[in-house]
Amino acid sequence: MSVTPLPVTPKPLYRIYVDETGDRGFSAGSSPYFILAALIVRDGDEAAVRASRNQLVADLIKPPGTVLHWAQNIKSHSDRKFTATCLGSYPVELSYVIVDKASASSNSGIRHHERLYNYAVRRLIERVSWNIRDKGGEAILTFAHVKNFKYASLHTYLAYLQMSPTTIHWKAIRGAVRIDSPNRIEMLQLADLAAGCLGAAIVPDFHGAFEYAYLNEIQHLVYRRPSGPIWTYGLHMVGPTAVLTSKPWWPAFPNK
Repeated sequence: MSVTPLPVTPKPLYRIYVDETGDRGFSAGSSPYFILAALIVRDGDEAAVRASRNQLVADLIKPPGTVLHWAQNIKSHSDRKFTATCLGSYPVELSYVIVDKASASSNSGIRHHERLYNYAVRRLIERVSWNIRDKGGEAILTFAHVKNFKYASLHTYLAYLQMSPTTIHWKAIRGAVRIDSPNRIEMLQLADLAAGCLGAAIVPDFHGAFEYAYLNEIQHLVYRRPSGPIWTYGLHMVGPTAVLTSKPWWPAFPNK
């Protein structure tokens, strides 16, 4: 008697889009932090999120097809606050890696713009892989193209990681990491906006002030787990946690 095999239930598919803020240099004029921001969206929700991005373009009174960029064309406080509020309403999740370059400068292993980027990517992939594993799913990762970066270095590094003992749950990652441009992939623009929201909260402005209003609008989207501090997960620090805990807004940051 033949036995009919049970149908295999496909894993839920997620798409992860990654962009950054801050530079990768170590000169006196370089940014104090390098931040990667990952926007995580379930495959079935992506069309609605993309439509919401298009509506955001219209609400900001920009021409259709505008490539949204936090530092280039969303500059006023009111536009940034509105953008963050809209982002906070989307069915997405966020995961960050923050590299404190002052402490990283003492580590010769990552005191180089390519090694710094690669190491931050490793930390990010670790955390998003745990997140997707816990959801019982798998994810496709797309990174925004970084100017003057040799991606052969990244792919070589990722191949090395796959052969090495790490805490990355590779079964949660479908296929190779993709590299593309925010000009072509609209969802990468939202990752840029998420990066900008966090950057404003941890990088002081000209007067030494920190702007928490934008991060406050999206804080509920940041990846958390039932146990463990958030700087281990969705606001992952490479460097001293005081980068976060010393900020004036930190005591009010919910569900730390």
